[in-house]
Amino acid sequence: MAPGIKRKVNRENHQFQEVEVWTNKYCFVQQNNSIICLLCNGTIAVPKEFNLKRHHESQHKDFLLQGTERKRKIESLRRSLISQQNVFKKQSGELDAAVEASLEISALIAKNGKPFTDGDMIKKCLIIAIANCAYFSLAVEESTDISSTAQVIVFIRSVSLDFIVNEEFLGMASLSGHTTGADLFTSLLSVCNKSALDFDKLSSIATDGAPSMVGCENGMVTLLKNHLGDRQKELVQYHCIIHQQQLCAKKLGFERLLKDVYDTVNLIRRHGLNHRLFTSFLEEIDADYADLPTYTEVRWLSKATVLKRFVELLGPIITFLKERGNTTRNLEGQRWQCDLAFLADITAYLNDLNLRLQGKMQLVSQLTSNINAFMTKLSLFKSHMQSENFTHFPHCKAMKEKYPHMKMDYSDQVYTLLTSFNERFGEFQKFKIYLQLFSTPFVVKVEDAPPDVHLELIDIQCSDKLKSQFKNSNLLTFYKELSDTSFPKLKDNARFCASMFGSTYVCEQACSLMNLNKCKTQNSSLWISEASEQWE
Repeated sequence: MAPGIKRKVNRENHQFQEVEVWTNKYCFVQQNNSIICLLCNGTIAVPKEFNLKRHHESQHKDFLLQGTERKRKIESLRRSLISQQNVFKKQSGELDAAVEASLEISALIAKNGKPFTDGDMIKKCLIIAIANCAYFSLAVEESTDISSTAQVIVFIRSVSLDFIVNEEFLGMASLSGHTTGADLFTSLLSVCNKSALDFDKLSSIATDGAPSMVGCENGMVTLLKNHLGDRQKELVQYHCIIHQQQLCAKKLGFERLLKDVYDTVNLIRRHGLNHRLFTSFLEEIDADYADLPTYTEVRWLSKATVLKRFVELLGPIITFLKERGNTTRNLEGQRWQCDLAFLADITAYLNDLNLRLQGKMQLVSQLTSNINAFMTKLSLFKSHMQSENFTHFPHCKAMKEKYPHMKMDYSDQVYTLLTSFNERFGEFQKFKIYLQLFSTPFVVKVEDAPPDVHLELIDIQCSDKLKSQFKNSNLLTFYKELSDTSFPKLKDNARFCASMFGSTYVCEQACSLMNLNKCKTQNSSLWISEASEQWE
């Protein structure tokens, strides 16, 4: 047994050393059973050095760093990959913690022989703690579940005087009939009244932007403003940032090209024989990928993955379709391939932005900063495209080398996307200065700030001690430790901004969870209805 163990350890050490060589030479790392490229996050199906070398030389031959510089860059990419993965681990950990807390509360109630309705009492205690806050905001979304019942989902985000931020599920109301603005407003009011919320502390409301939500005359938000009376001017309303980003992405066009891609993917994936033959074909030719992913409109993030994989497997796809007797005329067109390369590159950037906007407990200033950064990138991309500079567009660069005579100026498409972002996020310009005062008080020009904070702003910008504290502490911690007597206006503005929902992401999560829980096998009323129809 001892020799066997020794051989096993030697193999593991050899594999570890081999992966280290791959990392330094070809910029690949091994995680679990996957070999991941640090430069593009692509995966290699068959972990052979030939495949790694081919991928590196075909996709990243411009990565010419050597020696210490190369090691530093690889280490930076490795840390970046780990941080991206930790985003999902953190979300999973938060969900696990919430479930664990719920189970512990239920166990405590059971051990003390109390009825489980006491859980509602505990929930009410939490809501009371939220109600006694400095400001709060609401995120509201209407969604239809699997039983065709409209559900109004409401989340609350509050900030205390000590800058403790909480996000909590406030309640849900069912609508069996119409879902007009008046119906939604009545449901919202019902949920809020159960928790005895003080609307004088309401700072903002985020919605999905549907007409019934934001209609000028009878929308839910309009009716809420009328209900607030004199305070309606202080209420900040906005369309969910993530929704708006997705709507901007649709301005790119290329619908015909996307249809060709999806039709081809479906031709391969939906037919079992085609799919099996295709995966075997990829394995035979030692392709960089083992399969094509599928795309669904609901999970729109899959679009970039599909396009990236499609453009990198375009040659094998065309060969396979020809062998099966299918037409490939569109796929072989030079203009079509150039458009595909551009769409794959720009969609990858849109996906990256979307991932940055997701997540709970994000400050609205963080979300708007990500949007502003992306718009600045678009301006850069536009100028680069005019001169066919594809430094930041790897697939376009590869296609230009393949077809050097083709004109690949996509500056108009980038400009259209930039214009859409400017139009849709124009509403945030109205309170941009307040977000800047919150997130970067030391760089805001005094003359640009509201008059009532001029003196406080001068005092804070002239304090070296406060500058040091701002650099070395968390944003909310900085404001918590700031003097109430010296900076009351700045602290009040910080509480207001910290209370704002930037998106309806938490509502989207709740909708997904609701639909998972209300599957056909668990929804007894729907199951009985369908069963009776079958028997009849």
